[in-house]
Amino acid sequence: MKAAIFDLDGTLAETVPAFVMATTQAISEVSGQTLSLEDLRSRFGPTEEEMLAGLVPKDQLAAVLAAYYQHYAENLAGLSVYPGVKEMLEGLRAGGFRLGLLTNKGRISTLLTLEALGLGAYLDDVQTGTEAPAKPDPKGALMLLGRLSADAKDAWMVGDTAADVAVGKAAGMRTAAALWGRSKAEAQFGQQAPDLLAATPQEVLRTLTLPQAQAGAGHAHRFTVERLWRMEERRRTMLPAELVLTDLAPRADWQVADIGCGIGFLSLPLAQALSAGQVWAVDREQELLDETKRRAKAAGLTNLSPILADATKTGLTGGSVDAVVISQVLHDLSDAEAALAEAVRILRPQGVLYILEWQPDGTEFGPPAEIRIPAERLVRWLSAAHCTLLWLRSEPAPFYRLLAQAPGGAVPSH
Repeated sequence: MKAAIFDLDGTLAETVPAFVMATTQAISEVSGQTLSLEDLRSRFGPTEEEMLAGLVPKDQLAAVLAAYYQHYAENLAGLSVYPGVKEMLEGLRAGGFRLGLLTNKGRISTLLTLEALGLGAYLDDVQTGTEAPAKPDPKGALMLLGRLSADAKDAWMVGDTAADVAVGKAAGMRTAAALWGRSKAEAQFGQQAPDLLAATPQEVLRTLTLPQAQAGAGHAHRFTVERLWRMEERRRTMLPAELVLTDLAPRADWQVADIGCGIGFLSLPLAQALSAGQVWAVDREQELLDETKRRAKAAGLTNLSPILADATKTGLTGGSVDAVVISQVLHDLSDAEAALAEAVRILRPQGVLYILEWQPDGTEFGPPAEIRIPAERLVRWLSAAHCTLLWLRSEPAPFYRLLAQAPGGAVPSH
């Protein structure tokens, strides 16, 4: 059984303001204490019941809790779920997913939240901090998976914090980092290396409901225009396009295919360098191709042609291009070897294949170490395809890059 387990606060909705207001109101009414936001932040983590027990005398706890629940329900009235969340949940249910909620909130406040936001009908089960240790302890996730009759390998954990990713990994699930709520920075998830960085709920729905043949580790990473724009400045610093142009040294009349072009980080400089040639920008995401086309038009480039296609079936004519560029793409494919075979197919006898990939050692950013492709494996695949390795360079860290020649021809003149 397929399953998706969601965090609540910061993932489905933002309820922290309601929690903060209810806590300060309840304690002020019952005990006369005044709490600052810093006081509350220092106590975040356990359930509201545990937190309040640490703030007021034992004989006042029952009265404080009663006041808290009353004010919390009142404060929820003006809140709503994040845009796209309900559509995501509906789509997953239609796709055969069992849906669960895993939160550190207490059970009473969780049920009040689900009722106020109209989320209860979408969920098959709920696990709160009242019944199990707080995240990132995986016990609650495993209990919830059991009740959902789901194996961890068929389940996703979706949340907006590193603790959500950590609990999913500890339980053996795939993980998706939700960037659409209060958490906008990808950097906080770096060491956890989630399988998916999702800018919108629609991206979660799209990725989780991919056909099984495409839903392997490589296809867990989906890219959006917004995310690639955020990444582009780092790419310019770590891996400037000028380095690729120097490595490839294309003639002005070359035909070049950029496989997995994204929003044109390499396609645009290549088109500028090919004054009498052509760049075929290939990607499987229409929105990325649309952005590449927009940028090419803004730059006055008329020799860039976008192609909506998979890396394993580009639609280009066999033996039609002088060079194929595949930069930071192969690790993200379900069949990287088939993509290499396609690249060799479309190359002319004197064509070259330029590949740039992540070194296998993990880093605080980039793809998970387990899906990175060691250079030795690429060399074996290229050898089996009767290609000749021209050179292999293990820098700039954390990348490596190689140039290979397609079978049946001499090294092209530069």
